Amino acid sequence: MIDIKPFTMHVTPEQSKIVQEILFANGYCWGSGSSNIQYTHEENLIFECCIYTKPRFECYIYTKPRLRTTNEFDEDEPLITFEYFTLICMALKK
Repeated sequence: MIDIKPFTMHVTPEQSKIVQEILFANGYCWGSGSSNIQYTHEENLIFECCIYTKPRFECYIYTKPRLRTTNEFDEDEPLITFEYFTLICMALKK
């Protein structure tokens, strides 16, 4: 398992699928707990460690980073490129 740090990434549908495959293969999942490829039409992927509390509709306490999407940039997590992500993942596998 690769220890991947939280990030925000602008993605194309093809890149989103690849990023999700890499994350899911390393034991990560969506905030819902699902590890199915989905939301590939969204512009951004946010991989984060969070505690959501009220006034959100649901409360999440994550024990490890989870994946989510949004059409807005998330300033809480560093913005990285798809190319940087794939380079880091290859380097961490060694």
